[in-house]
Amino acid sequence: MKLILVLVGVISVAGLWLVSRSSVVQNKTEEPATMNANPSPEPIPVSEPRDAAAGETAAFEIKLNAKGKNIAALATRLTYRFEGTNPFKVIDASTKKEGLQLQSSAQLQEAGWAFPVNKVYVDQEQNMLIVDFSAVNLTPEGYVAAGEETVGTVQLQVLRDVSGVVFVPDPEQTKVITKQGEELTLENKPGVLWVK
Repeated sequence: MKLILVLVGVISVAGLWLVSRSSVVQNKTEEPATMNANPSPEPIPVSEPRDAAAGETAAFEIKLNAKGKNIAALATRLTYRFEGTNPFKVIDASTKKEGLQLQSSAQLQEAGWAFPVNKVYVDQEQNMLIVDFSAVNLTPEGYVAAGEETVGTVQLQVLRDVSGVVFVPDPEQTKVITKQGEELTLENKPGVLWVK
């Protein structure tokens, strides 16, 4: 059953992505929706800059404020560029799955969401910690959230002191799709993905 749900989720995300790439679909929303990201020439951080000390556990939340829009899917890639050695060890949220996972929202799971893409990894060549995450609502009615919600949390063990830690969304790979198939425009709001 889980395999079927994941398969349906992956197919749904792919379909929504194809629909969002169509030149026919255009965003006509008036009220901005948000998600700790913003596709702009200079990406705005998803998280507020913060310092972390060696030995502590740091949690970074991925939040979405959909401004009451009926959401069907979201996808994001967040990156943190570091200098020297990677200052973090990712705390795996699910040892039952292959690779490193972030913690997806239990509240959203109960509301009919599946998380077909959920991985955290390090690109040593580019000195980047990368979070790839997507969520698909599998209910016929979609999902309407009134305000800001946490969709996932990255837990990191801090290996060395580090300052100014900020996760930045990749504007090409950060999307929010409505149940009607329209791609919402994201607005710059540190800490939350805001939909316009």
